[in-house]
Amino acid sequence: MLNAMREGLTFDDVLLIPKKGIISSRKEASLKTKLTRNIEIDIPLVPVAMDTVCESEMAIAFAKKGSIGFIHRYLTIEDQANEVRKVKKLNLRVGAAIGINGDCIERAESLINAGADVLQIDVSHAHSSMSIEVIKEIKRKFRIDLIAGAIASRQAAIDLIKAGVDGLYVGIGLGTICTTRIVTGFGVPQITALMDIYEHTKNTDVPIISTGGITKSGDIVKALAAGADAVVIGSLFAGSDECPGETIEKNGTMYKAYNGMASRNSSSKIYKINNEKDPDEMLHSEGVDAYVKYKGPVAGIIDRLLLGVKSGISYGGGKDIRSLRANAEFIRMTKAGLNESLPHDVEFM
Repeated sequence: MLNAMREGLTFDDVLLIPKKGIISSRKEASLKTKLTRNIEIDIPLVPVAMDTVCESEMAIAFAKKGSIGFIHRYLTIEDQANEVRKVKKLNLRVGAAIGINGDCIERAESLINAGADVLQIDVSHAHSSMSIEVIKEIKRKFRIDLIAGAIASRQAAIDLIKAGVDGLYVGIGLGTICTTRIVTGFGVPQITALMDIYEHTKNTDVPIISTGGITKSGDIVKALAAGADAVVIGSLFAGSDECPGETIEKNGTMYKAYNGMASRNSSSKIYKINNEKDPDEMLHSEGVDAYVKYKGPVAGIIDRLLLGVKSGISYGGGKDIRSLRANAEFIRMTKAGLNESLPHDVEFM
């Protein structure tokens, strides 16, 4: 296998070569895209289904922007269903996350009855026999679109699509507070993962949702150009008003909590909900518990990111996400090229 070793590239390894523009202003760029086989959204941004990011307030904010937020699964079934109901009371769309163990089918049924428009199987490694069986069972029992992830290989996409998924979450171990690659040694750099999987999904009607690793709007543009239909973001939205949790002050600066879903804090919640206590699992974590600076309303963050994406579409000679991807020509850059891309040789005000 070592002889067949390939190179893996991520966002900061590449740039897109500018193409002849066809729109007179970035305002003309369309951001409409597909989240699943049957669900279209107005913007390609989705908040991550984490317990410190997305409950009903965040889902409402994104629904008002034309997207969909997924209520995280680190709640009791009834509490998660109630969060769904809060969004549906406003006649807005909402999704909900489930796992693959224990009460997952009961949870799915409760969330569907509460009005969820789409479900997401939210596990760190979705390319497994157990995930595939749960996908098949949900698609057999319920009439609802189902997204599954996370995955990072073409074979995973093939197997999950065959099982019946309506959307794929792509990205393992690249989140700001994720340590999967360090702890396990497994993962695929995101540009390579997206391109590999898109080579299969481009011949299907199953969208790719890139999850993790986004630190700036240019990363979103690169993900869309590499094959993603939408992008899941956590850290950039963490710390906003709509995130669950209290705002705290440390040394005169305001912060909110931001925990990896495989971190000890978040993992302990699900063990309590399921009345489980596995000493080995409590010792093992693939995420960290952290704080991020308070950022105010999430709407302003969304708007700034979307302006960058629209500019990217115009630079790429496109008018929408599909034409951006069709025109995309990546070039690999050196570390010097990355440094050149950043502001330099000035004193910041």
